Amino acid sequence: MSAAPPTVSIVVPAYNEAASIATDLTQIREAMAGYPAWWELIVVDDGSTDETSRIAEGAGATVIRHAANQGTGAARKTGVRQARGEIVVMTDADGTYPNDQIPVLLRHFPACDQVIGARRRAGHTPAPPVVRQGPPSPARLGTRRHPDPRSQLRPPGVPAGRHGSLPLPDQ
Repeated sequence: MSAAPPTVSIVVPAYNEAASIATDLTQIREAMAGYPAWWELIVVDDGSTDETSRIAEGAGATVIRHAANQGTGAARKTGVRQARGEIVVMTDADGTYPNDQIPVLLRHFPACDQVIGARRRAGHTPAPPVVRQGPPSPARLGTRRHPDPRSQLRPPGVPAGRHGSLPLPDQ
């Protein structure tokens, strides 16, 4: 008997993304429509001065607002702290990630403890996810090339193009 699929929180930090957020949220909702477990969609509006929050609420997302822009890192931390799912997926609201591929990433759980996707490969096809199995190991941290060198999902001191796990500070 296979284990039940994990519950999922999808966190989307956004700052003045009124022009693109509806498309991204629709793509996420369509991709997750057949997901066999509970999931939630959280948008963290990081002090936008446009209609980002209104559009996200209209798309059915739970919206958390920062009164002023604090940066994408702060918005991501706010979203993670509010997340109720066993798995947290982070993406962006600017149309640069293939959000239709979120279910593909989720297939690697629970066999893997971390999966990192990439925006696109040459030719605009989704890149395969980079997966890490087993407990974190300093010896393995940053030892495999990541196909998205601009990915911000890396710890301090690990050069762009490498991957590892990111600690989330208590504060």
